[in-house]
Amino acid sequence: MTSRPADLEAVSADLGRFVPDAQALLEGLPDEAVFWQPDDGRAWSIAQCLDHLTAANGAYLVAMRAGLERSSRPRREGPIAPGVFGRFFVSSLEPPARKGLRMKAPRRIVPGPRRPRAELLQSFGRSLDALQGLVDDVAELDLNRVTFANPFVSVIPMGIGTGLLVVAAHCRRHLWQARNVRNHPGLPVAR
Repeated sequence: MTSRPADLEAVSADLGRFVPDAQALLEGLPDEAVFWQPDDGRAWSIAQCLDHLTAANGAYLVAMRAGLERSSRPRREGPIAPGVFGRFFVSSLEPPARKGLRMKAPRRIVPGPRRPRAELLQSFGRSLDALQGLVDDVAELDLNRVTFANPFVSVIPMGIGTGLLVVAAHCRRHLWQARNVRNHPGLPVAR
């Protein structure tokens, strides 16, 4: 494994925290609570948040890998430096979700049918492991110049470095959302 610069080490550390965070969210909850949706079913359950993250992580990974394959693999010249749009996009994904900045999930990453909780956690973990592999693969490259087409707004190219920041912010946002569901007074658990 190549040693990683500080900015990628920070991304890797973030990615490494998400599965333990998800495990903590599920710990001690019956299935009824894991799949319960607040607001009379208008908001996502903890399980749906994890399923959504798994799908989004996969879509970004495929797009970033495709961009990497098309690139000339320029050598790293400095840390990840998102442009104006990239900074705004990452910021808009950070928790807490702000009114006016909420986005509807694209159809291909809307949570799918109910799956066993162990499968949800394993799939989420595999998506993060694959992203960790990408972090290792790009450690020596200029992640501002190696670009990919955003998988949901393809006319907007994005540096792979920015894409990694987007994925991390997106995970933080939906794990925050799932934590709010876990702490919801209506959650069906014996308290």
